[in-house]
Amino acid sequence: RILHLDIQKELLNGGLVEVLPEWKLPAFTLYAIISKHEQLPMKIHRCLEALKQYFSQLPGGRVYQEAS
Repeated sequence: RILHLDIQKELLNGGLVEVLPEWKLPAFTLYAIISKHEQLPMKIHRCLEALKQYFSQLPGGRVYQEAS
């Protein structure tokens, strides 16, 4: 599946044209459930940070504060 961020440059320069601008994909929620009592391996920490950064850049994307 191609995401909006992947084609945004082509949309802006006219290389691609949006044909159904009123049609939107349904929203979804992604959860990461981790233990607060154990230290996360660095690769898991980096993966979660990358996911937060990526999804926060999507149109309508939001990153919610972690539960305390």
